[in-house]
Amino acid sequence: MKRYANAGSVVKTLGLNLTERSSGMHKGKLRITKRGSSLARMYLYLAVLRLIQKDQIIKAWYQKKLCRDGTVKKKALIAIMRKLAGALWYVGQGEGFDAAKLFDVNRLSV
Repeated sequence: MKRYANAGSVVKTLGLNLTERSSGMHKGKLRITKRGSSLARMYLYLAVLRLIQKDQIIKAWYQKKLCRDGTVKKKALIAIMRKLAGALWYVGQGEGFDAAKLFDVNRLSV
């Protein structure tokens, strides 16, 4: 992780950065680019599923995101994947993983 300049570059390398496919008349939706390793995204997806089960902060944010936006579950999972990918850069720099740094704990009922 030391070869990446910041957390955003890790997110982009994994293909989790958002892009919009639009033309002059058409305004497209935001989607992930999927340009990175699909295997790495799969492992990150599985890690997020496990974190939702085990970590109360992430589970509370996930539930709140589903209720607030009425989004489909996969969009909420990808949002957590993007946050976790950014956190991996900090873990690679030697810091410990703390879910409380990813989410505003004061706004969650945890």
